[in-house]
Amino acid sequence: VFYSEQSIQIWAIGDFGIGSLEQNQVLQSYLNYLGGRRNDMWIWLGDNAYYNGTDQEYGSFVFDIYKNQFKNWNFYPALGNHDYGQSGYLSTASLGSNFPYFNIFNLPKYAQCGGVPSNSEKYYSYNWGNVHFIALDSYGAFNHSGSPMYQWLLNDLQLNKAKWIIAYWHHPPYSKGTHNSDVEIEMVDMRNNIVPLLERFGVDLVLTGHSHTYERSYFIH
Repeated sequence: VFYSEQSIQIWAIGDFGIGSLEQNQVLQSYLNYLGGRRNDMWIWLGDNAYYNGTDQEYGSFVFDIYKNQFKNWNFYPALGNHDYGQSGYLSTASLGSNFPYFNIFNLPKYAQCGGVPSNSEKYYSYNWGNVHFIALDSYGAFNHSGSPMYQWLLNDLQLNKAKWIIAYWHHPPYSKGTHNSDVEIEMVDMRNNIVPLLERFGVDLVLTGHSHTYERSYFIH
């Protein structure tokens, strides 16, 4: 059997904005970069609708802004603290799902697109070509070693057969931008609990939002 390989075009954005000129300029800059090429993947890194992830905010600041892209782009969202209405890290409210996000989207929690069923729309995985994608929740799901998300992630990584692995969530494990990963607990927990697991299984790339800056590390491992 012959398997062909080809490039995959991915646009990854987080903390979209409030319908500002800058938000529209970011979109137009990417469209200019694309030119006549097709975009394959659109990854959302959380805080998708400011300020509280309401249905109205999703309508005005997401669906109205990107209405042409929704016609034919494949998108895969993750949650941020604003999508949880700033209800508090691991609070009773954020551990639930009584937020517009969960009514707006239907996500592949039963592994409809590959991976292992998570049985939760807070975190899930899927395959695209020879890339395995993992969307995690850094605000409304426990991430310690005995937690459901951690155990699912471990199982998903163990069973993955794809060549490349990309993981993404909202709160960066390392940042000195508008947020400080040395002291902010959401960031500290993801670094201490989740990153070692990703490194153990050779995850190739991690993408995050939250800090309103562009930061990247040098190549590791």
